Amino acid sequence: MRILPLLLVALLLAGCSTSAPRTASTTPAASNEVTLLTYSAFGLNKSIFDDFTNLTGYKVTVLAQGDAGEVVSRAIASKDAPVADALFGVDNALIHRAREAGIFQPYEGRASAYVAERYKAPFRGDNDTLLATPFDYGYVELNYDTQWFHDHNLSLPTDLRQIAGATYAPLTVVESPQTSSPGFAFLLATVARFNGTPGYSYKDFWSDYAKNGGKVATSWDQAYGDVFTQGYDTTGSHDRPIVLSYSTSPAYNPMNGYGNATSADLDVRQGSWFQVEAIGVLAHAKNPKGAEALIDYLMATDVQEKGAFQQVEYPVVAGANAPDAYLTYAPEPLEPAYLPGDQVDAHREEWLAGWRDATGQA
Repeated sequence: MRILPLLLVALLLAGCSTSAPRTASTTPAASNEVTLLTYSAFGLNKSIFDDFTNLTGYKVTVLAQGDAGEVVSRAIASKDAPVADALFGVDNALIHRAREAGIFQPYEGRASAYVAERYKAPFRGDNDTLLATPFDYGYVELNYDTQWFHDHNLSLPTDLRQIAGATYAPLTVVESPQTSSPGFAFLLATVARFNGTPGYSYKDFWSDYAKNGGKVATSWDQAYGDVFTQGYDTTGSHDRPIVLSYSTSPAYNPMNGYGNATSADLDVRQGSWFQVEAIGVLAHAKNPKGAEALIDYLMATDVQEKGAFQQVEYPVVAGANAPDAYLTYAPEPLEPAYLPGDQVDAHREEWLAGWRDATGQA
């Protein structure tokens, strides 16, 4: 059943009393432009924003550059005079930095009622306010090139520790936790997996990974596009058949008509991390009402389903369906890693410093 079809969002934005409060009229009172700051791999296409413009009169300008971690850093650096009205891509790991820096102003539209609290909880601020609204979720997870492993007659690793060993580290590229959202998520996964292991900590894992030739990229674009053997950049090295990406990445080719899947998930115990992406109104935004209207629009079931396809993630709104290809090519991991949010808050810098020490990365 569709909970929030696009027609309902039109009523919602027009101020229909049966759903969310009015956040924008069809003729905006202040600026008619909404600027959205996001990462370079942002997948929502122009047609989604054209529909939003037709419904509300607001025109969306997208500023896309770098990884999600870099985007949050940019927002923190410019928080007193933000370059955008809203930020898309803060996740349940990065929100702790964002909350500490105070880059978001709270906003919770009525459509939030259709989003489960488990998605919203990491984004809560003081007095239970919602600093950013979840848009999609997925899992950061290692992917492998199926053809490469077949051609080289090499068995797959069955434990995360093997990724740091002499056999698989030279075949692997991951993203830096200092600049990348999936990179930081994977660091948290290694903390969760190894800090309870007698005689072997997350620092030992990363020291072994670096010593044995594991590669660290600055961003997902670089890791997947340039270095992964199935990457899309024609100028890349394409010499590593294991890459840190998402559990849904293998579904991309078949669901877009590009042939069979060329990769698969490497689902090892506590080798993945549950990730929720969110969009929030930036503090001191020039057009906060326009940003709120955009958030309300993105929570429509129709938009959520298009977004799940284009972002290659799962929708968060109840009643919105994920692409059918996920059932075949993107099963959810059996045992993702987990750490309580307060632990991430308290130890973030300590774990990053430990990673730098272990890998020799500046």
